Amino acid sequence: METRHLDRAPISEALIDLRVKLEDVFDVTRFKDLNKLLGNDYTDPTPQQTFAAEFNFEKGGLKAAAKEPTLTGFVYQSKDSKHVAQFRKDGFSFSRLPPYTSWESVFAEAKRLWEIYIKTAAPTSVIRSALRYINRLDVPAGGTLETYLAVPPRVPEGLESKLSSFLNRIILDNVADEFTAVITQALEPSNQQAHLSILLDIDVFTHRPLEPSSQAVENVLNRIHDVKNKIFFNSITQRTAEIYQ
Repeated sequence: METRHLDRAPISEALIDLRVKLEDVFDVTRFKDLNKLLGNDYTDPTPQQTFAAEFNFEKGGLKAAAKEPTLTGFVYQSKDSKHVAQFRKDGFSFSRLPPYTSWESVFAEAKRLWEIYIKTAAPTSVIRSALRYINRLDVPAGGTLETYLAVPPRVPEGLESKLSSFLNRIILDNVADEFTAVITQALEPSNQQAHLSILLDIDVFTHRPLEPSSQAVENVLNRIHDVKNKIFFNSITQRTAEIYQ
C-alpha cells in the first residue's frame, strides 16, 4: 500500500489499545512499581479505579449504596505530557498527544512498554487489537464542507438554511477482510476566528485472537494502521491535505 504522510498531521490523539486475557489470580498491584523499567521519562503512577453502586427500592423510594472502588490498573504519563500509558488488568493502552511525530516513532515507544506489560502480566492472549486516531481539522470557514471532506453531510435541497452543527457516524465491517472501522465526523467549536473545526475520529479494530508476542502485535497493528490511513486520506479532499503538508 502506498504510504502517505502529512508533515503537520492534525492528530489530537493517537491511541493503541490491546485487550488481553490474564490469569484470574493476577495481582493488579504488580503494575504499581514499573518506574525502573519505564525509565526516568515517566512520572509516578496514578491508580485507575472503577466505582459502582447498588440500587434498592425501599420505603421512601430508591436508595443507592456505594460499593468499594475496584483497582483496575495504573496510569503512567511522560514528563513532557506527550505519552500516556495504561497498564490494566484487562489490557494495555498507549496514547500519543500533540504534536504527532510518525507511526514508526509512536509504535516504537508503545512496543517498548508493551514488552514491559508482557513481562509483568504474562497475558495468555490478545483478544482485541485497535488503533484510534482523533483528528481535528481546523480549516478556513470560507469554503463549504465539500471543500474539505470527501463525503460530507448534505442539507436537503430547497431549504433556505445554514448548517450550524452535525454528527455523522458509520460502522464498517469486514474492512480488508478482518477489521471493523468506526468513522465519526462532527462539527465542533473552533479556537480560531474565521475557521471551522471538524472532528474526524477513526477507530479500527479486530477481535481476532492472537498470541501476545511483540511481533504478532506489530504485524496486526501495522495492518490496522494501513487501513486507518486509507480511511483518513479517502475522507478528506486534496485541499485539506495541502493545508497540513
